Amino acid sequence: MRFKLFSKSKKSHANQADSPRSSASSLQEGPSRKGDKLIDTANVPLKAACKATQTIIGVVQGIKNNQEDWSEIIQRLQNYLSAIEEQITLLKRENTSRPLDEAFCRPLARYVKHLEDLHKRIVDLTERQRSKSLEGFAEISTIKIDAGDIQRFNRDIEAQHRQLWYERHHRYSST
Repeated sequence: MRFKLFSKSKKSHANQADSPRSSASSLQEGPSRKGDKLIDTANVPLKAACKATQTIIGVVQGIKNNQEDWSEIIQRLQNYLSAIEEQITLLKRENTSRPLDEAFCRPLARYVKHLEDLHKRIVDLTERQRSKSLEGFAEISTIKIDAGDIQRFNRDIEAQHRQLWYERHHRYSST
């Protein structure tokens, strides 16, 4: 029996010898794993907050850029309208003896009307956008639509401008 006890004891000593090493290694890995899990757990909300902050900054920058672009379009339209007014005033002063040519005035009147309509639409649209942004934070999709509207209005202005100059050039080159 003694032999059995000894062998049990030897086995238990062997297990005990193995035990501390395995528990020591698990203790070394355990806190490290737990620390990593804690760090990962803490990083998840931080990463989400960073991503949300980046999105917010992008939205704010998009709104700012769009507001600048809207202001530029409005200023551009006002400049065109002022320049045309000045030209019409000069033409009327120079041609006091006879009325302005109807063929010249018709395209110019259409152009001015179109610019005035565009100006009104843009001002109305920007006012609606401002009231929406005051109600709450603008959506990213709104900013993309806004940028698309800006491009469309710019193309429309350019097309009308080219049309006016084409009609003027065509009229004067044919006479």
